[in-house]
Formats: sequence, C-alpha cells, structure tokens
Amino acid sequence: FIPDYWDRFPPGVSYFVVDIINSKNQAAINERNRIIQLLKDGGVVPNEVVSIKRIQHRDRWCKFMLECRKKHSLSLSGAHPISKTRYLFHGPRNNTCNILTEGGLSKQYSTSSNGVIWLHAQSSYSANLADCLNENRRMFICRVINGAHVSCPGGEDGIYTFNNDDHVFAEYLIQWR
Repeated sequence: FIPDYWDRFPPGVSYFVVDIINSKNQAAINERNRIIQLLKDGGVVPNEVVSIKRIQHRDRWCKFMLECRKKHSLSLSGAHPISKTRYLFHGPRNNTCNILTEGGLSKQYSTSSNGVIWLHAQSSYSANLADCLNENRRMFICRVINGAHVSCPGGEDGIYTFNNDDHVFAEYLIQWR
C-alpha cells in the first residue's frame, strides 16, 4: 500500500514529513520537478519554490487506498488504486497548515457552512486562498479519488467538494514566493 517513492519510516513512527526541495537523490529530484510542474500547469508560476514537503502519513494513506478500492470496486489483486486518483489543490486558511499536515484535510476544519473539503483543479485558484507565512504562500497538493467528489458548487468549473475525509490525501505542502 505504501508508495515506493516514500522514505522509510523510522521504527514506531506512522507519520513524518520529508522536505524534498534540496534532495540530491534522483528519484526525489524527479518528484520535486513533477510537483513544481503541477503547480505551474495549474497557473502558479513561482519566483522561487522555498520548500516541498512530502507528507507521509501511513494510517491516512491506507484509509485513502481502501476507500479508492471500494469506490472503484478494485480487488486487492486487481489494478493499483493510484491509477484511479488525481491531484487537486487546496489553499489553507487561518494558519491551519500544521494541523492539516499532521491530521490531514478534514471537514472538521472547514470554514464553509456545509462542512465539506474544498479543492480546485487549478493551483491559481487555490493560491488566492492560500495561507501566507513570512511573505511565502503555502498550499497543499492533494491526491483525490476520481469520481468521489460530491459536487462542483454553483457550476463553477474546477471546484470540487468532498464530504468524506478519507477521499482526500494531502500529499504535499508547497511553499513559494
């Protein structure tokens, strides 16, 4: 279940964060370039990427993968659930980055009246909502289960809402200026 590009977990640890921005490892360099390209393809062209933190949360990841298998009726020996996911962006508000990094995106921290998790297909949209830290913007790049979203509110293209915390996995926290 655990992605092969994740770092090994220290004994007794089920959650930690790996900053891949300055990695010399070729796999991490490729991963970093892929994440920066996602950001750019979504409309944000940063002057400088300050950090990219991979959020390795084993328990949340396993729940996410199980939900993906259920949603797409995948057997344990069938297609890998990663093929049924995509990336969306979440601009956190109100200094919630640390809480969301540790606990994952959750409806309980939602500022909307209907208590759902809001994400967008374009990084530029989420960047407008993104938290600021020392003049740097911060945003989550989340893996989501295809077809698991509740709606695209108001018919606005690119906005997705989720009412199940386990259908969204905050995989990266990127900081840029």
